[in-house]
Amino acid sequence: MAGKTWIFDLDDTLMPNHHDYSYAQLDFLEWIGEKIYLCEDLRSKAQIDFTRWIIDNIGHRAPDAQSILDLQVRMEGMARRRMDSQEGVLSSSFLCTYNSICKTMGISPDQESHKKLIEMGGIGGYLRPEWDAHSILTRQVEIDSAGAEARGFGKERFPTSVRETYKVIFEDIGLEVNNEDLQHAYNIGMGVFDKVRYEQNGLLSGAEETLDFLISKGDRLVLITKGDLEIQEAKIDANRLEGWFGEDLFVVNKKSEWTMQRLIRGNLNEEDPENMIHVGNSIRSDLYPALNAGIKFGYVPCETWAFERNHGGAPEHQKLFTFDSIDEIIDNYNSL
Repeated sequence: MAGKTWIFDLDDTLMPNHHDYSYAQLDFLEWIGEKIYLCEDLRSKAQIDFTRWIIDNIGHRAPDAQSILDLQVRMEGMARRRMDSQEGVLSSSFLCTYNSICKTMGISPDQESHKKLIEMGGIGGYLRPEWDAHSILTRQVEIDSAGAEARGFGKERFPTSVRETYKVIFEDIGLEVNNEDLQHAYNIGMGVFDKVRYEQNGLLSGAEETLDFLISKGDRLVLITKGDLEIQEAKIDANRLEGWFGEDLFVVNKKSEWTMQRLIRGNLNEEDPENMIHVGNSIRSDLYPALNAGIKFGYVPCETWAFERNHGGAPEHQKLFTFDSIDEIIDNYNSL
């Protein structure tokens, strides 16, 4: 009996990726805050510190920076409506946001973290300028998402969105836009593409064991990843993925049903979709292209940023299998 063919996504399926962008966004917020008036806006500074703390402490499974700030701002609005005094509103919103994220992820909040967040949000009076941390990040994500829709996932998209955000804000405030700042903003965005960090981060927990297991079964492993060719090849090299995938490594600008069909029928020369399973983290970029191409899909949820969250949810489908972590594939192998 022929072995199975496994088609793996790379970013946030096999290796961590989306928080590289979150950290760059937070670095940008801190830098532009020093350029305008966020240095006087203690609320924005606390929000940036809080978002970074959430990602540092929860790790890869934590939401992206925009999702954390969106949730915190909603929680803050609710706290303002229910509390007689504005004192403690920010601390309350930090605690509620942290508890909500923990509940969603099935982890237990701890008291030391609660104490830390109360202290972090315990600031005195603060400004609420038009361009605060949340509104600046929202604008950057809007520009970045529009770039992805129009031009795909090339290397220039993200750093260009950071540079354009700086320009939009400075022009709106009436401050002079200068070339040195434009370049600095662009460089912050380029900081996400760091091969040393790819090597340091390595693969996600359970990924190496899962790939080794599938190889031991005699199965064929294929990697298909969307993005810039140079960047994705750097990630592949940093994690030595050729050892598992051999020459079956494909970089595309965008995933679609047509992309999957071309890969299956052409590059892989596979005729039986029933013997193929695509594994990925994104409903939009992985799940729908696979199911529409007629192959099984193993969904390991990690909805990363606004572009990927723009979908109608996962459908009920007999070829859809959901796993909390990638290594659950090992225990469920015979049923796939």
